Amino acid sequence: MMEPATAANQWVNTLDSRNPEVIEKARSILQENFYCTLSTASASGDPWSSPVYFAYDDRWHLYWASTIVARHSQNLETNGGRVSVSLFSVNPDSSVKGLYLYGVAGALEDPTAIEPAMVLLVNRREPVERTVEDYWGESPRRIYHFTPQQAWVYGPRLDIGHPQRPVDTKIQVDLGMLS
Repeated sequence: MMEPATAANQWVNTLDSRNPEVIEKARSILQENFYCTLSTASASGDPWSSPVYFAYDDRWHLYWASTIVARHSQNLETNGGRVSVSLFSVNPDSSVKGLYLYGVAGALEDPTAIEPAMVLLVNRREPVERTVEDYWGESPRRIYHFTPQQAWVYGPRLDIGHPQRPVDTKIQVDLGMLS
């Protein structure tokens, strides 16, 4: 059901999910950021957030490299891969641009999938000499793959009758429009 942002739907606008300006806003946030914040939880529910350098493909799948024993990597192993991802920036006028993603992630274990992900990561910054063996087998590091299931961008603040206390909103993004 498409609806405007209200308290009943936790201030999430779904009317503009396919709006080209909203899609472009989400795309530009992804392109402008080189780091994202992963939010994971342990099996017992202990939260953890980690900034990671990332790359992405044309389906908006994210990739990052981490050690297997990193707390966020361990959390992914024990919580079914559930993770939320935040990307944001503050504009010169102090306005905020934010992209929120929810989905699942895990380590790439197939060597044929590691190389294309490794190329994406290396191509976002200065080239680094890496091989598939740096992320596979006995290596303590893996490349992780995130598949988004839901996405939102930071929406306009709404005046709900208290001009000094507007509420923040989000606009849900139709993932099918992103590729």
